[in-house]
Amino acid sequence: MEFSEKGLSPTGLILESPFNNLSDVVTHHPYAIPFRWLPWFKNMVLESLDRSGLDMSTDYRITKVDCPVLILHAEDDHIIPLQLARKLRDSAMAAKRDVTLKEFDASRNFHHKFIYLAEELPRILRRFVEKCTLKTKKAQE
Repeated sequence: MEFSEKGLSPTGLILESPFNNLSDVVTHHPYAIPFRWLPWFKNMVLESLDRSGLDMSTDYRITKVDCPVLILHAEDDHIIPLQLARKLRDSAMAAKRDVTLKEFDASRNFHHKFIYLAEELPRILRRFVEKCTLKTKKAQE
């Protein structure tokens, strides 16, 4: 985000299994399931994170990125739910950013860290890099 604001945008940005913001990721994390319904959860956990100054608001930051963004996420991710990546994509789209979300079906068992096993990943990355390179060349003309 800071580079984009200074006019030093990268050619492209690839995010693997990202989340939209810290509050949502903590709330949806498997360890939070037994606690999130308790009345003190929001105050003790979520508001404590806010007060600590820990800022992981990717959903805000992505609105400031002005290069193409590729989001890769597995449907069966047990750490960061796919719905958080979708929210992140939606934030980017609402800001009219060039964003693509590639979802990998749960039947492939990629979970949180095995997307690199996807046979089509090199093709996906190659096409994205070509798209970014073409966009950069057009901007320089």
